[in-house]
Amino acid sequence: MIKLFTIVCTVLFTFGYFAMIHSAEKQTLLNKKQLSVVSISAYAAAGAIPELENALNTGLNAGLTVNEIKQILVQLYAYAGFPRSLNALNCLMSVLKERQAKGIKDDLGKEANPLPKNKSLLELGTEVQTKIVGAPVKGELFDFAPDIDIYLKEHLFGAVFGRDNLDIQTRELATVAFLTAMDGVEPQRKTHWKVAQNTGLTEPQLEELTRIVKLQRALPHPNGQMLFRIAEIVVYPQYLNEYIKFVKEVGDKSVNTESGVVCIYPMQVKRNKNQIRIIEIYTDMQAYNRHIQSAHFQKYKQETLRMIKSLDLVDTDALNLQTMNRVFRKVQNNETVYPKGQIGSSDWFNGTVYVQPLVNPPEIENLYSIGQVSFEAKARTRWHTHPAGQILLCTDGNGWYQERGKAARPLAKGDTVVIPKDVEHWHGAAKDNGFIHIAITNIRNGSGVTWLKPVSDEEYPE
Repeated sequence: MIKLFTIVCTVLFTFGYFAMIHSAEKQTLLNKKQLSVVSISAYAAAGAIPELENALNTGLNAGLTVNEIKQILVQLYAYAGFPRSLNALNCLMSVLKERQAKGIKDDLGKEANPLPKNKSLLELGTEVQTKIVGAPVKGELFDFAPDIDIYLKEHLFGAVFGRDNLDIQTRELATVAFLTAMDGVEPQRKTHWKVAQNTGLTEPQLEELTRIVKLQRALPHPNGQMLFRIAEIVVYPQYLNEYIKFVKEVGDKSVNTESGVVCIYPMQVKRNKNQIRIIEIYTDMQAYNRHIQSAHFQKYKQETLRMIKSLDLVDTDALNLQTMNRVFRKVQNNETVYPKGQIGSSDWFNGTVYVQPLVNPPEIENLYSIGQVSFEAKARTRWHTHPAGQILLCTDGNGWYQERGKAARPLAKGDTVVIPKDVEHWHGAAKDNGFIHIAITNIRNGSGVTWLKPVSDEEYPE
């Protein structure tokens, strides 16, 4: 039940986030780098650090240089304040360290040339501002508070916009994304919407930006509760069949491989076949974050970019969870009896695995333990042994069991595995499906297991 719920939420956001206005006559879509600039800018301005981390990785993979991203996040201070700018820069540092540890070499990019020495910052800023706007910027506000006029020209347009390792068009793209992600700044957003067109950005591209940021702002909040949405989507007629194929594919993949995706349930409106409605439900915010980093989500995102004409995300609150639970239980008839539990230690498992103790050894004179273990797709135990043996009762999904030196044995719901004492082995999920089993582990001299090396990708059966 929970799987079906979570999947629905995922697809909703997926469809929403990458819904774009497409024109067969004009290339109005933002390119991959520009899309990343929009996402990075919006998440940074909103202070959404977990989402920013994912957007930074996507941007670096799309070809943005480190120095280009630095400039965007430094520029942010003038719109959202130093705290948001500093937090975003700290996030970038962390991402770069993680990527370096993985052996990824990111392009540092161009360093800014020194600011001209024959001009003051005020002169430089006035020149840059006038060039972007198309005329000198004057007004009653600046007469009333001339200091703010000086700060804008010296700090923002002189010291920041005056640096030449990020082009002016990209700076304006980032600015509009900042302001679209923030509340209470509509006059400034409208001004920069017009100014951005002076840099070569088109109105359809800015409409696309607005759509993306609107969808990002509709992200679920990390309140530890289940997340519910309905997505109302209009698909271009020429892409309808192709889009439906992708909807089904990402829904099936997400439900079958991600335990936190409860539901992605697409429906087609009878009176207008181009209209799609999707129920999307996640167990929590962590499940959502894992989902949007999955390979199948990233594929869906790229492939459906051009297919969506419009999307509206409707956030909802469940009024009767008990009834909803019964509905999904009737539909699936495979709800697990026990809670999922907590994520297991990386000292024991590869991938995402949940462990729910059912009977602890002290409760039964230290004779054995009983627990439920839930593996997400391709997750598995390390190689290990049991001094007094173990029994596995497979209750859901598909998985593997393998003893050292023997062929891997496929497992499915209803299978039982009797594991002899001191036999080195591992067990876990299939590559494209989750897997749940009950483990009954005998205890000898206070110990039930000895953990060994991880199961490598080469050892894991494909």
